[in-house]
Amino acid sequence: MRTITIPVSASLVDDKYVASLLALAPLEQVEVSGSAPPTLAKAGNTSLRATSINRELAANLGFESLVSVEINASTQYLLLDVITQNPPVPGKPGSIIQSETYGAGFRVCVKVWNLDGKSTLSVAGVSAECTVKAARSSYELVFLGIDLGELEPVVPFIGAAIGTFDAAAVERLGTLISAADEIITSPTSTIRPVLLSVDVDPNDLRLPHARSFSTSYALQSIWDKKRTLDEAIRNIPSVRVNGGSIREDLVRGVYQSILGNVPATTQPSGDQRTIAMKTLFWAE
Repeated sequence: MRTITIPVSASLVDDKYVASLLALAPLEQVEVSGSAPPTLAKAGNTSLRATSINRELAANLGFESLVSVEINASTQYLLLDVITQNPPVPGKPGSIIQSETYGAGFRVCVKVWNLDGKSTLSVAGVSAECTVKAARSSYELVFLGIDLGELEPVVPFIGAAIGTFDAAAVERLGTLISAADEIITSPTSTIRPVLLSVDVDPNDLRLPHARSFSTSYALQSIWDKKRTLDEAIRNIPSVRVNGGSIREDLVRGVYQSILGNVPATTQPSGDQRTIAMKTLFWAE
C-alpha cells in the first residue's frame, strides 16, 4: 500500500479530530488513535526536512500572517520541519490515518518570490538567490510542543527570525537548531510530544462518504453560499435539521481546513469554493 505523509496542525477539534483533515473524510475517519506518546524520544538529534508546500497548507499550519498577502504569481513556499520525533504509532482502526507521528521542535515557512527559474526551491537555493540575486523572501517560525519557559535560552535567535531568508538567516537558523536540540533532548526536558504529521492512503481521500450535518453545512456555505465563517456561524439553523444538529466547532474546523487560519470575515476564493464543491460531491 502506498501512503503519503501530510504535515498537519497540532490542533485537534474536540481533542480528537485532526482539524487539517476535516474536509477530506467523514468525521469518524479523521479521529486520532489516542495513543500519543507521553514523553519525547531522547535518542537521535533534531533533524531538518525541507518540503515545497502551497499557500493553503502554509496557512493551515499556522503561518496565516505570512500568506495573508500574495506578492505575485511567482510566490512559492518552502516548509522546514526542524523536529525530534517519536516512532510512528498506528492510526485508529476505521480511520483514513494509517499512522501518526508525534514529536517536538519548530517549523519555518519561507515565502519567496522572483526566484530564478533555474534555481531549486531549497534552503541553499533560496538563501543564495536572496543573498546575491533579485529573489525576495520573508519567513516565520512556529514552535511545536515547546512552551515559553523552555524557549528562554533561544529568545535571542527567535528575535532575529524576521526579514529576508538570506545567508545570514541560514546561519542564525543553524544556531537555533543547535540550541533547540539541546532543549528538546535534555534529560530534564518535560516537553510533551504533539501531532506533527499523518500518513494516509491517497485512495482514501477520494472515496464517497456520508457527511455529518455540520461538515455538509460548512462545505455548502463555502461553495454555494460564498459565506464567510462569521456569516456561516450566524446562519446556523436554530432547529435540528433532518434529526441532526449543526455544531459550530465543527463548522469552524472545516473552514479552517479549507481557508486556513484567516480572519472570520474572509470570503472564500474561487479556488477554495471549488475545493469545497469537489469535497462535497466528490466530483473529479
